[in-house]
Amino acid sequence: MLPSIPSLSAKIWFALLTVFLLLSLNTAASLLGSYRLTQLQERVERVHTELLGIERIHSTTVEAETGQRGYLLTGEERYLEPYRQALSRVDREREQLQSLLADDPVQQPRLQQMNQHIVGILAELRDTIELRKTKGFEAAIAVVTADRGKRLMDQMRALLIEMEQEEQDLLAKMQAKAAMHNRIMISTFVLASCLAGLGLIAASYRIPRTLRERQLTEERFRSMVEAAQTGMVMVDQTGTIVMVNKLVEQQFGYPREELLGRKIEMLLPERYRTQHGDQRSRFFHAPTARTMGAGLDLSGLRRDGTEFPVEIGLNPIQTEEGVQVLASIVDITERRQNERAIRHSEERYRRLVEVSPDAIFVSRGDRIVFINDQGVKLFGANSPDDIVGKSPLELIHPDDHAAVRARVRQLVEGCETVPLIEEKIVRLDGRVVFVETSAARFIGHEGAETQVVLRDISERKRADQTLQKERDFIDAVLETAGALVVVLDREGRILRFNRACEQATGYSSEEVLGRHVWDLFVIPDEVDRVKAMFERLRGGEPRNDYENYWKGKDGLLRRISWTNTVLTDPNGKVDYIVAAGLDITDFKHIQEQLRKTERIAELGTLASGMAHEIGTPMNVILGRAEYLFQRVTDEGTKKGLATIVTQVERITKVMNQLLAFARRKTPERRAVDLGQTIDDSLEMFHERMAHSRITVEKAIETNVPSVHADRDQLIQVLINLVMNSIHAMPEGGRLRLSLARESSHVCLGVSDTGQGMPEEIRSKVFDPFFTTKDFGKGTGLGLTVVKGIIEEHGGTIAVESAVDMGTTFWIRLPLGGARTADIS
Repeated sequence: MLPSIPSLSAKIWFALLTVFLLLSLNTAASLLGSYRLTQLQERVERVHTELLGIERIHSTTVEAETGQRGYLLTGEERYLEPYRQALSRVDREREQLQSLLADDPVQQPRLQQMNQHIVGILAELRDTIELRKTKGFEAAIAVVTADRGKRLMDQMRALLIEMEQEEQDLLAKMQAKAAMHNRIMISTFVLASCLAGLGLIAASYRIPRTLRERQLTEERFRSMVEAAQTGMVMVDQTGTIVMVNKLVEQQFGYPREELLGRKIEMLLPERYRTQHGDQRSRFFHAPTARTMGAGLDLSGLRRDGTEFPVEIGLNPIQTEEGVQVLASIVDITERRQNERAIRHSEERYRRLVEVSPDAIFVSRGDRIVFINDQGVKLFGANSPDDIVGKSPLELIHPDDHAAVRARVRQLVEGCETVPLIEEKIVRLDGRVVFVETSAARFIGHEGAETQVVLRDISERKRADQTLQKERDFIDAVLETAGALVVVLDREGRILRFNRACEQATGYSSEEVLGRHVWDLFVIPDEVDRVKAMFERLRGGEPRNDYENYWKGKDGLLRRISWTNTVLTDPNGKVDYIVAAGLDITDFKHIQEQLRKTERIAELGTLASGMAHEIGTPMNVILGRAEYLFQRVTDEGTKKGLATIVTQVERITKVMNQLLAFARRKTPERRAVDLGQTIDDSLEMFHERMAHSRITVEKAIETNVPSVHADRDQLIQVLINLVMNSIHAMPEGGRLRLSLARESSHVCLGVSDTGQGMPEEIRSKVFDPFFTTKDFGKGTGLGLTVVKGIIEEHGGTIAVESAVDMGTTFWIRLPLGGARTADIS
């Protein structure tokens, strides 16, 4: 039984008190050290979390770039899925890292720079994807090859390495500090070993809590590793796998159970395994973080024996078991495929440039830095060295310098390409060559460059000039030709309409081009026949001849004789139909006039014979009848003789009209006052018109010039017209005679208010022997004689009439005298 404290001596009490104080100090030091170790452990875990956040941002950005490159090369939307997933994660991961580094003033500026780089990288990815969609592969690859995205990615990687190095340094400092605290705690433990019970009691409160916190920390760490977007493998110093995430299982094809506890070399191709142990030993001897893609060409080995390229990042982790390494593994198979495709595309582009039939040169600034073989030939050089280093303006004709400068400004101001134009270049031998030029601007490895493509079009220009001369010649022939020329397409639409067509129809070319010929010119009665003829041509008939009426813009009809020819393509299909036409309206009229003349000539021959054969007997009969009439006294006999005399005189009158019609005497022309002639003619009918209740109205202008004419023949014309008007008004009416000057003619009008004529009669009134009078009251020659007289005087006569509306004859005589009649 221990003695109580009061029974002890003062020295013993002092010793006990000293021991108690020492134990109290050791206990306090132990508690403080344990607390600091806990804080350091939490900070270490936070640093690891920050490192993981940095690695995730890098992996996400790489994944977005990989998806974008796959889409650029293939154009397939499925390659954009990793890109879209990366976009959906990157902002969240940036916010998480921002939160983790919120209290770190050293990392904040780097974090801001990293955000700027990420924004730039994503913008570049987004722009190239849009270019691929809208302008195609070449435009997108031009942006990629400009290396802006690579520079941003390299800058971001360098920045991430700095951030990771900062975290690694901080981690090393904390590990050193933790080691120091461990030594202090060990010293304290040695000093307090005699008081172990008291130390256990003091530590009994802290140890369970630390174990629980450590367990929670380990669970959080494992959760972060499992949720990582890259494969994660943790290996101890012996190379044994102690932790993997699900993505590693997917990458290598192993279930987790087959990986844990196995050597890491099982995931490496055979050729890497022998040297991997030495590399691992060197790493653990001086463990430092290694970023992904640090110049190493690495491969992984799947369970099925296939290899695939990988990028691996290493991060040393301090654990209870010592330093272990956490490896981040990214499958870069797709990226390598994309890179190979890009290299292949670049190589193909270089080959295309070299074998291109067009001349191509690239300029940087104001100097040419590249030219292909065709360009060397085009400029008459011996080698590219003769051209490289020159200013493009030295090779362009001075006439086109202003245009070239304007196009360069367009490219500098943002235009990706400029359209084709024709320019002139000057070869090294001084010869001028016409070329067709296009240009595009892109960003190369050494800055902005311009690619210019030139095509020699000298032969084409010469061919164009020759063709243009031929076209001008054909146009001149077509436009000056007297024939109507119409070119139709295979649907019957008008493609060419020459000047003769315009003059004949009154339509301009602009009014008819593109319209169907039968919709404009063909009269309804002939549309079906014209279409049938057109179908024969389109069906293979090489040519045909055809006549039809064309209706002009003024409604007048003209008779056209057509010769139609087809033009075919190399396959024999009809492309165009060329119709050449002659206006035969006047020819047809002349033919009709000729037929009438022949009839009149025959009539004249008949009349001369009749006058000879009938005239003499009629004169004998007339003389005997008049002789007997004077000597007989019987009224019945006298009445009969009077009838004989009347009928013989009628026969004589008819014969005289026939002779007058057949053998017109030559007019005796002199100046004739038509106004006076009208008065003299009307004087003969004064009593008859009064008896027939016909009033006369005259509208004669003063100072109407005289005409050069045969007065007796004009009186004969007026007598015939006035007699016809009197006969047309048996119940009375009004006779109107007008006289006026019309430009170079005098117009004489004779109108009545009589019965009028229908169209079928009006159109025949000037035909020989046509009459509407009863038998024995008219010969049908009066108006024929009138028309002949007027035409012999170089004038015209026309008639207007309608039933119950009266009739008007219009006579127009030239003031300058009669012209020679075309047909007598």
